[in-house]
Amino acid sequence: MSQPSALPLPLLIFGALLSTQLILVVISLVVEPTGNNPSIGPFLVLPAAATAGLSLVAPHIFGPKVDRFTLHIIRWALAESATLFGFIIAHVGAPRLFQAACTAMALVAMFAAFPPRDLAPGQRRGR
Repeated sequence: MSQPSALPLPLLIFGALLSTQLILVVISLVVEPTGNNPSIGPFLVLPAAATAGLSLVAPHIFGPKVDRFTLHIIRWALAESATLFGFIIAHVGAPRLFQAACTAMALVAMFAAFPPRDLAPGQRRGR
């Protein structure tokens, strides 16, 4: 009797980080803003864009020095931080457009770093 095949680890990690982002968006839509400083919202979009952009250029920064599996985790974590900035923006009372921009940047960066099919346990080295 054979065991059912488990999802590959990169796909599980990707799904967990993606679902965390979706949970943050839902929470920010349901919970009322706790802050009253909407002017800070536009300024938090800049670091969100920086982290999403860093996620996109991470392979060029780290190059072959970092294991491919580790590089994907770094890229996903950087992309997820853009959603966290959007979550903060929503709770300081800034317009939802800024949160939407942060979430969109994060999702683009996440799917740009989607795990390739050849990221199997035996093929983790290289770019």
